[in-house]
Amino acid sequence: EGSPKILLEAMASGCAIVASNIAQISEIVEIDKSALLCNPDAENLAEGLRKLKNLKTRQKLGKNARESAEKNYEINKLLNIEVKVLKSLYQPC
Repeated sequence: EGSPKILLEAMASGCAIVASNIAQISEIVEIDKSALLCNPDAENLAEGLRKLKNLKTRQKLGKNARESAEKNYEINKLLNIEVKVLKSLYQPC
């Protein structure tokens, strides 16, 4: 799977996101707008989480994440893509 579903679910739920700055994630979110991306080590991730102590930051990230999910990841579109992939993999016995 190219994109982490849990990230899309968090965005659709309006959650503030702190995640590792890796290709699959940075292609989905807008850095510092819909998510805080950090180097994938404990110290940097902890710093990102500390930033979420600020209510306005959490609210801004959550709102932007939800808007991005609604605009770019409409559920029917995603389901159609998954069905096509699954059908392409199916081989009757």
